[in-house]
Amino acid sequence: MNNYDQISGIYPKDIIAYIKQHGWKLENKLQTRSIELYNNSNFKNRQLQIPTSTGLDDYPQLLVQLAEKLSTIENRSYEQIINDWRSADSDIIRIKLKTKDEYQIPFSRALQTMESTKKAIIASACSILSPQKHHAKLRRTEANELMDACKMEQTEKGSFIIKLSCPIYAVNYDVQIAGSVKEIPFVRMATIGFMKSLRDIKELASNDNDENEIPDSLSSNFCSAIRNILEDEVEFSAFWALNLEQTDKSVLKSIILKPDLIPQIERLEARLRPTPPSQNHAIYGTVENLDGQIGDDNKRSGDVTIKFIHDDEILFAKVILNSEQHEIAIEAYRTGVYVKVTGFLKRGIRSNRIEKVENFDLAEKLK
Repeated sequence: MNNYDQISGIYPKDIIAYIKQHGWKLENKLQTRSIELYNNSNFKNRQLQIPTSTGLDDYPQLLVQLAEKLSTIENRSYEQIINDWRSADSDIIRIKLKTKDEYQIPFSRALQTMESTKKAIIASACSILSPQKHHAKLRRTEANELMDACKMEQTEKGSFIIKLSCPIYAVNYDVQIAGSVKEIPFVRMATIGFMKSLRDIKELASNDNDENEIPDSLSSNFCSAIRNILEDEVEFSAFWALNLEQTDKSVLKSIILKPDLIPQIERLEARLRPTPPSQNHAIYGTVENLDGQIGDDNKRSGDVTIKFIHDDEILFAKVILNSEQHEIAIEAYRTGVYVKVTGFLKRGIRSNRIEKVENFDLAEKLK
């Protein structure tokens, strides 16, 4: 990819928003061309020529020259300048895992981090639309539109870093601020909600007290997602779109959470999660693990792990089976068919169990 390919899709408003944020001020306009001149008191011998129309014949060349000039002035790479221009209409969520190995992490860990990040963003978006302690279904249209519009940014050197670009106008829905006529794009509100919920988790977990009031915007879904990321120290950061000022000064730009907060986050999550119904219900899933033991009758019985979907969340739960049920579990494990368990799901923070089992059989036999 050459320099001209990299600057396609970049508009004057993106560049002007960028240079203004870096202290450049409009000095003059050329009368003969669509060019504005900008000066900066920190660089008295420098001046920037900013094209204000994409219709200029040499618009691509002017952008390349400008990016190269800024790269020298700011001592940053050409690619970093271009990426910032491209992100002028997007909020950036940056998640840095401070792992022991700076160059690689297990693939399963990377997948878990990305999946948990997705869940946290969707939970934050759902809480903007309808604040709840627990979202039984993370299926709101606006939240899904937000995730569909998000893009993975080029990563950075050092540990494992996720950078998500969230276009602020991707969702056709604005949120009115309480007590004001002002409306803010939904995506911006979701990003703000994401950072505020992180702040709330840190404050509540650091001052662990079951009597502390929990904000309405914080959900068990968000707590669960963040807890699953915290195998290492994690730094969460937000970088606001240049083309939309972020005026809420209560929002922190960066928050660090450490694994030693996990027990407190688990208790917080338990407080937010609703008490499950007392009656038994049917669970359909697959057999993932067989941990039974052979008894005196030479038959195997005991723990079996079932994988299933509950409230839009993939769960694993152990169930104790008798020898007859265990034979069915072995067949299901071998053939990959679904099983139906009728019992009481007991949710835990680290593990789940299915108790008071009334029935266990192959799902296809029950049709």
